[in-house]
Amino acid sequence: MSRRKGVSIEFADYRDYTDGDDLRHLDWNVMARLGQAVMKTYQDEEDLTVYLLVDPSRSLDFGEPTKHRAVRRVGLGLAMAALLRGDAVRPVVIGEAHRATRTFRGRAGYTAVSQMIAKAPYQRSHDLAQSLRQFAEVDLRSGVVIVLTDAMDPQYTTALRALASRGHEVWTLCMLSPEERDPELEGDLRLVDAETGPPLEITANRATIEAYRAALDAHLNEVRKVSLAVGGRFAEVTTDMDWHTIFHRVLRKEGWVA
Repeated sequence: MSRRKGVSIEFADYRDYTDGDDLRHLDWNVMARLGQAVMKTYQDEEDLTVYLLVDPSRSLDFGEPTKHRAVRRVGLGLAMAALLRGDAVRPVVIGEAHRATRTFRGRAGYTAVSQMIAKAPYQRSHDLAQSLRQFAEVDLRSGVVIVLTDAMDPQYTTALRALASRGHEVWTLCMLSPEERDPELEGDLRLVDAETGPPLEITANRATIEAYRAALDAHLNEVRKVSLAVGGRFAEVTTDMDWHTIFHRVLRKEGWVA
């Protein structure tokens, strides 16, 4: 997952020690004097920071298993891949407060990352695009931002551009249920939006289903197009895919994992 890695010999600054850091760069003199574990950093240090953002929107509380459960599972796999390659991983709870989280490194950081991802909350009404634009304004080191979402927000591409404008490389993992990809509906139906609530009366026939599929394809194709245009990546998976299919057939094909 890491695009670059390497440390020069020119000292730059100190930072707090985190689990999994290379002890060769621990400043033992400072630790002996102050009892505080700090790491030396170097001028050309280029370890990659991976931000894992789990979409808390209620639209992910759908399917069997739910999309929310499925994206957490994929997120854990991506976190492990990044940590094993030496990248720094920072799970982020997106929403009103953009709750600050620690950065984790090494195999030892996996437990903490998995606990944070598992506790990512739902929000009944959530403006994903707005929250991502707000996250883009936070003063953070640029890195890879992985958004685990269903990408159903019609303004999602504006958020992609906002994140990319701050120097981030944005990867979108779009998780859909098989029913969303290929709905089996028929007759007069009353649909209720999981987030906004207002119902919609429709007659589900072949023309309606074909129009829906065309609109979904157009939206996701635009998300993919913008993702690639701003230097990011895009992958679409469904909740019924097993681990091997997602990582070895989809994410590897899209260049997410080696």
